[in-house]
Amino acid sequence: MTAQIERVFVYGSLKRGFHNHHFLEEATFLGGATTARSFDLWSLGAFPAVTQPGRFHVTGEVYGVDRDTLSELDLLEGEGILYKREATEVSVGERSTLRAWIYVLLHREPGMRPIQPLACGITKAWSERHAILLSA
Repeated sequence: MTAQIERVFVYGSLKRGFHNHHFLEEATFLGGATTARSFDLWSLGAFPAVTQPGRFHVTGEVYGVDRDTLSELDLLEGEGILYKREATEVSVGERSTLRAWIYVLLHREPGMRPIQPLACGITKAWSERHAILLSA
């Protein structure tokens, strides 16, 4: 029996080169992507979050994961507590659109600051300057 594959769009600490990417070591990288819907992007200090409605198409990465990995990501993201996992359309490359899960912030949090997204998305160097990464 083949494991069911789910697609997940990530835009912060789960991206390649970031501190939580190890959760996706067994995942299949499907490509860089941009959300079709608009979101607002926020810094919660240690990590970013998106909310709706928004003004920006968020740039990130899409991965194919099995159900066990998706469950681990739900725990990491605090699904149902801090974030809600919801389906969204993302553009991969110039011609391909995929449906993928995205983690959207459930409630406004104290101290959250708006982020003006870069065209290339959140980069590690940019996030270190803006205190998005947890200190080691």
